[in-house]
Amino acid sequence: MAGIDDLMRALAETTGWSGLAAPDSFGVWRVSLEEDLDAVFFLLGHSIVMRGVVVDLPNERVEAGSLCDTAARRQVAVLRERPSILALEMSGQSLVPGEDLAAARLVCFRTLPLNTDRNDFVEEVQGWLNDLAWWKAELEMSKDRQNGLSGIFSMDAFADIRL
Repeated sequence: MAGIDDLMRALAETTGWSGLAAPDSFGVWRVSLEEDLDAVFFLLGHSIVMRGVVVDLPNERVEAGSLCDTAARRQVAVLRERPSILALEMSGQSLVPGEDLAAARLVCFRTLPLNTDRNDFVEEVQGWLNDLAWWKAELEMSKDRQNGLSGIFSMDAFADIRL
């Protein structure tokens, strides 16, 4: 059975991540990719967790609630195409060992059994990274709309109308 070290080396070899660093003292592998895709990989029992930050929630309670509502609606709508899970991490409650979380945020994660085949692991990571990038783009657009026009002329004013 391959361990997480073997799987991460296989991932680095396949993707060309030559600068992949060793895990930190908490056993967390950190990867920074272009387009602000920061990913962490760690063990939780006999599962590998892949987790990336999608968006920090605004301090304004109404804006944060609206962004969470938008995310929840989209999670249900895209579940078959995007199997990664979108979750809320509250201040001080990060899933990542050793991480001190100052503010609430939405994260995208996926878990895999530790005994996952190397090739399957690489494919799952690539799929999860695609999901993470998609979620970041979707929720950043939603956040931008909230900060832009408001009232009757807002983009969300007609969101429930179906043609």
